[in-house]
Amino acid sequence: MPRIVDVARRAGVSTATVSRALNGKPVRPELLAAVTAAAAELGYTPDRTARSLRRRSSDVVALVLPDVENPFFTAVARGVEDVAQAHGVSVVLCNTDDDAAKEARYLAVAQDENMAGVVIAAASGRPALAPLLARDRAVVAVDRAVADDVDLVTFDNVALGRAATQGLLARGFRRIACVTGPAATSTAVERAQGWRDALADAGLPAPDGLLVRSDFRVAGAHD
Repeated sequence: MPRIVDVARRAGVSTATVSRALNGKPVRPELLAAVTAAAAELGYTPDRTARSLRRRSSDVVALVLPDVENPFFTAVARGVEDVAQAHGVSVVLCNTDDDAAKEARYLAVAQDENMAGVVIAAASGRPALAPLLARDRAVVAVDRAVADDVDLVTFDNVALGRAATQGLLARGFRRIACVTGPAATSTAVERAQGWRDALADAGLPAPDGLLVRSDFRVAGAHD
């Protein structure tokens, strides 16, 4: 396998110049052209593992989602990938199926592979983020709140549950059910709270029999 020293020798430059050129750092145009041509002739590609160790993190982030078939999370994945690509960062997509054990394995891989960070829609409110945070890795929770002190991008689900219920109340309905997700998922709990709040404001009961829990798939809602 060709080494960086081979590229430097072929291009007639130092290994430092090769490193700068191949990592997008400023070099003179003629030197950049020589390095690029030499690397192509020799079939040289940078050792990402070695670079990751030197920098103490890679230019890869893990996107950990509960269900990539859910159109909402499909859109999230596309948005994260677009922004990451614009900043020279690659994304590894991890589907957890809302399984905390599977999620923990993916988070362990992100740590072992020295990834730069994680964007996560957590399967539970306490995902195994402590090892990543201890290493100062970037962590952003999306859609679902977590117990750890991390950046969070989410909706006001209580307000949304309330607004949906108020919309039905405004049409004259009085016996209104709430079909939502698992009790372990913060978004489901918050939306149900909004439903209860709207009914209470209208002086109506919110009996447990009208709160139906399912998964977040279309088939689950139909059932």
